[in-house]
Amino acid sequence: MRSIQTARWHLVRHHFCNGLDELYDLEADPGELRNLYGSPQHRQIREQLQERLTAWQRSLDDPVLRPAGK
Repeated sequence: MRSIQTARWHLVRHHFCNGLDELYDLEADPGELRNLYGSPQHRQIREQLQERLTAWQRSLDDPVLRPAGK
């Protein structure tokens, strides 16, 4: 699992568990009770956060991004 958080948003990626990814609007839902990951209205913010998270992971050579067995 990897995550990225801004003042407003929290994205959680479960890399090896399809369908468990999470996106929360911390302004509207500070308790993180309503997962917005699949919401079409939040696609753009989800993609932006995912790009930032992936760039950070690459900068650290995160093994989660490596193909299996390498």
